[in-house]
Amino acid sequence: MVFKKKEAAKSSSQMVIRKEPPSIISADLHIKGDIEGDGVLHVDGRVDGNIRCEKLTIGESGQVEGEIVTTSLTLLGMITGTVRARTVRMMETAHMIGDVAHEKIEIQAGAIVNGLYKHLKQEDFEKRGERFKDVTLPGLPKSSIPRNGKARDSTSRPPSSKEQTAKAYHA
Repeated sequence: MVFKKKEAAKSSSQMVIRKEPPSIISADLHIKGDIEGDGVLHVDGRVDGNIRCEKLTIGESGQVEGEIVTTSLTLLGMITGTVRARTVRMMETAHMIGDVAHEKIEIQAGAIVNGLYKHLKQEDFEKRGERFKDVTLPGLPKSSIPRNGKARDSTSRPPSSKEQTAKAYHA
């Protein structure tokens, strides 16, 4: 019977929407690293890393240091870094230190903000969203493309002393 219901739902023209509970990072949790997902995320703890999700809420005790890319952001806690979101809501307890690219923004009295705020149109989000997609050249496996973006080639020249110095600083 369960399988028949699923088949009936697939054949209907109506879209079935599942409402999942949010993923929660509690106040006693500290995450070092990037978080990526398609759902809703609520942060009451600390995240040192980038976050990509559909909807993000940072609670009053929440702290994020990194880049955030989301459709909707509600901020009650603190962000140090950059934000790219269609809708941004900063409540009176919010602390935002960094740049924000947004389509719609609401900042309540009492929120602390410091950074560049840039309004983007819907088309800008769609165009610039393309650069976040993982692009691999046709015919090349991902492992054959080095991190610096330059393809390995047997005829390539040895790196200059300037390039070698840069590698030493980033090692």
